[in-house]
Amino acid sequence: MIAWLLAVGWVHAAPPITVWSADLQGSDGGLESGGDPGQWAWGTIEAGPGEGIDGPQGWATRLDRVHMNNADDRLTLPQIDITGRDHPVLVLTHWYDFEPGDDDFGQVERWDGDTWTALPSLAGPMVFDGSSEGWRTDYYPLSDADIDRLDALRLRFFADAAVARDGWVVGAMELVDGDPVPPEVTIDVAPEDTQDIPGPHVVEARVQDNVAVETVRLVWFAGAGERAEVELEEASPGVYVGGLPGAEPGTSFVWWVEAVDAAENVGVSDTRSFRVYLPAPTDLTAPEGRVVDSTVPLEWTAPITLWDIDHYDIYRDGEVVATSVDTTVEAPVATATDSFTVSAHFATDDGDFEGDQSRPVSVAAYPPAILRVAPAAAWPGDTLNVVVQGRYLLLEAGSVEVDVGPEIDVLDVEVIDVDTLEVQLRLGPGADPGTRAIDVTSGVQWVTADGAFEVRTDATRPRIEATAPGFLVRGARDTLRVRTNVPLPDDPRLDLGPGVVVEKVRIINDYTAEFTVAVARDAPLDNRIPELDIGNRLLVGPPLSVRAPQPTTETNCATVAAPVAWLGWLLPGAAAVWFRRRKDSLTGR
Repeated sequence: MIAWLLAVGWVHAAPPITVWSADLQGSDGGLESGGDPGQWAWGTIEAGPGEGIDGPQGWATRLDRVHMNNADDRLTLPQIDITGRDHPVLVLTHWYDFEPGDDDFGQVERWDGDTWTALPSLAGPMVFDGSSEGWRTDYYPLSDADIDRLDALRLRFFADAAVARDGWVVGAMELVDGDPVPPEVTIDVAPEDTQDIPGPHVVEARVQDNVAVETVRLVWFAGAGERAEVELEEASPGVYVGGLPGAEPGTSFVWWVEAVDAAENVGVSDTRSFRVYLPAPTDLTAPEGRVVDSTVPLEWTAPITLWDIDHYDIYRDGEVVATSVDTTVEAPVATATDSFTVSAHFATDDGDFEGDQSRPVSVAAYPPAILRVAPAAAWPGDTLNVVVQGRYLLLEAGSVEVDVGPEIDVLDVEVIDVDTLEVQLRLGPGADPGTRAIDVTSGVQWVTADGAFEVRTDATRPRIEATAPGFLVRGARDTLRVRTNVPLPDDPRLDLGPGVVVEKVRIINDYTAEFTVAVARDAPLDNRIPELDIGNRLLVGPPLSVRAPQPTTETNCATVAAPVAWLGWLLPGAAAVWFRRRKDSLTGR
């Protein structure tokens, strides 16, 4: 075929010119059906590929079902003049599925004036049988076909009396003048999944064209990166070689080869892929059955690799929970069902990299856990009893140790049951504020609860902020208003020391209450610290004093006589002035 092209002078090809085309979506393209039983039809494709190549419509031996048997059907092209064309080529895009064998097939035929004969395609079969395995395009050079019009061409379909299949479907046709045929690209050498991080990863492709190949390029996507390409070099006639660059482990390449001929037709190879990786450990195993412990032993087989292994990471449900330089580890468990995987870290020529994770292994675990701590907070200087409740703690009296960190003394530990204990703690005045872990050890079993206990700042300590009035009087009844910095219960209880009785309480708001108190006549005269019991804490506040009653004020006669004498002198004088003014008014003075 190449020799034929050279003979007709098709060497310096230009981009082809479209003379006629039919995508078969808006019309039947002018093709005519004939033959026996005449089953070629144009319309919506429902059988076979399910639709045409450019849309839902096309020509098919039957549109919605398998072809008929005992068939000799023809589909003739329209009356298109091709005289004066230098290099006319018919481009046929089609799909077929015939019974394998020699009796069901299709072919393109030309009329030579006496008879219909099969027309050879360019680099394609003369007869179509079996299955096309999808849509395909075939090219039919017409320069030597000795025809003046396209209606001298037809598609012919033969079927015997046996098995019927989906038949033949035409998706589009086109007549061009020039070279419409793209180069044919075949991959001979392709990289596979590899541990070769530096690369390059060699690609070798064979490229054939009916005229001449201009350029051949290797195109790829690496991971989520953008499209990249490099031109391949021709190592020998028609053989092109190049390589994909090195990449970090875990990078997946998707790549193909594109070739462009002198007519700017582009041929594309099939798409290939491979992955740069570092291998995962194998044979990860864990104990079978139920594990009642805070850790579980795991072991695995080191991966086969070109590189040195620095250490292993152990994952539990996707998070790293342990590391190991050996192929064994005691991994912490967390839930009833934990899933573990292991990865290796490799020292490569390009740096240290983590490899793939192993296949997961599940562990049915019942790990000890601290579920509740109450109360879960205190202030420096406090002494309090804390209840610790858990699950699968397996506590035994006499063998339990508790640690809450520096400046917190454990004064006593009492085991209530296998999952509950009561701990008496004393916080030193220098205990640093912040959360603390509570560690509980019972025999050989150890469990910790991170952030389970909090040492709070003294500024937030619950207390009585103010009392009004600031004193009480011996032998009197009074109303004392108390304000706190924490919410009050419905029935707070106030203790003011000996000789003072709280008779009733009234809640004003969440932080304020009024107490009616009676002070005995013989109550000690002193300063005392109010104590307010709010159920879960005892609040103290500013000192409150108990005072003696003030002495009663006495009458003084001397102090009364002076004003009376003064009035005796003042009244006559005032009367004399009044009579004088009255007399003047009457006489007109």
